[in-house]
Amino acid sequence: MGVIGSIFMFFPLPFKIAGAILLYLNILSDKVDGEVARWRIQNNLGEVYLRGVFLDELNHLIIPPLSILMITMGIIHTFPYDKTFLTLMGTLAALSLPFLRINHSLGQLILIKKYIKHPELFAPLPMKGEKDPILSIKNKHSLIRRLFFIIHNIQDFFIIVLLFSIAFIGELILPIFRPSLLSGLLLVALGFLFPLIVLENSIKGFFSIEYKVRDLKEKL
Repeated sequence: MGVIGSIFMFFPLPFKIAGAILLYLNILSDKVDGEVARWRIQNNLGEVYLRGVFLDELNHLIIPPLSILMITMGIIHTFPYDKTFLTLMGTLAALSLPFLRINHSLGQLILIKKYIKHPELFAPLPMKGEKDPILSIKNKHSLIRRLFFIIHNIQDFFIIVLLFSIAFIGELILPIFRPSLLSGLLLVALGFLFPLIVLENSIKGFFSIEYKVRDLKEKL
């Protein structure tokens, strides 16, 4: 559903709306697959394999950037303004999404791949009770915490699909937004926003990784 929905984004507006529906079904399936797996285990209906988790991770890494790239390719010839700039912004938005996804698991990767193998090579982790400086700043300033919450929610794939669905419907219903004006401007906005979130996550991760690995090690 994710691949077909992404491919539909290349074609005219009715296909784009159908593609958005398929992408929503992809998201919905992703939300319930864990529940289905737990239900199968509880009712002795079969084993659950790690290959399912592997496919789940592939889905997260491939489908969001693929859909953004197909949207870019689908509207580039009808966008009323600079097409080269639109291509650049769409590509930046698409390439940012895998980085945003991978960032969530970098702590686990560093812990397993590097730290646990040779803890003696690294400086001691922060003592238990020492607070992550980045979290302390966010918790101290409620306005900053709310701002980060709003910005980071935009990178959620459901929000992305919802925003483009609204843009496609607006372009279909209101001729003033044709051709591809709303979806193109949205693509440009995401092309600015997502790389900034990648930069923010990278800076935040640089100062927080010792604390994150410490917390993961304690849980492990």
